[in-house]
Amino acid sequence: MWMRNTADSCMLIATIMLTVVFTAAFTVPGGNNKDGLPALLHKSWFTCFVIFEALALFGSTLSIIVFWSIMTSSFEESQFLNTLPTQMKVGLIGLLISLVGSISTFMSAYFLMFVSVRGWLVKLVIIDVYVTVLLAIGIEIVKLLLNTNLQRFLSELVPRATPENLVRPVLRMKH
Repeated sequence: MWMRNTADSCMLIATIMLTVVFTAAFTVPGGNNKDGLPALLHKSWFTCFVIFEALALFGSTLSIIVFWSIMTSSFEESQFLNTLPTQMKVGLIGLLISLVGSISTFMSAYFLMFVSVRGWLVKLVIIDVYVTVLLAIGIEIVKLLLNTNLQRFLSELVPRATPENLVRPVLRMKH
């Protein structure tokens, strides 16, 4: 039940992020010129805006599809070993990609609009946001690696419980 609730909550977040990202794609920074093209189309930061926008769109769409797949799963016992945990990881990675893409989209739009007015302030805000995001991602990666290495260490330390391993010590005690 917890996996379905988690997938439901994450799918809601991914849908909200997709809505925001989709809206940002059509309300480009600087507006449009008289021909209907973006006014800042030829600026290099506009290319960054478009790339990060596409990245955020990809991440949130991937998350929605994966979490939908989890929610419509039959939740058979065999799926809890490999399929569902892998899907949950892929969905969460998609959410992370979407989050980083959305923040990068915002920062590139912010840079496009305000760099000529207050360049030093814009650079300071960009550095601050990216340091915060990189720290958050780093913490999650460290947690994932520690969890994986801890599981590997414990599985080597403690042998797998099999009927043979469980019965053998009991039989030795009787003799």
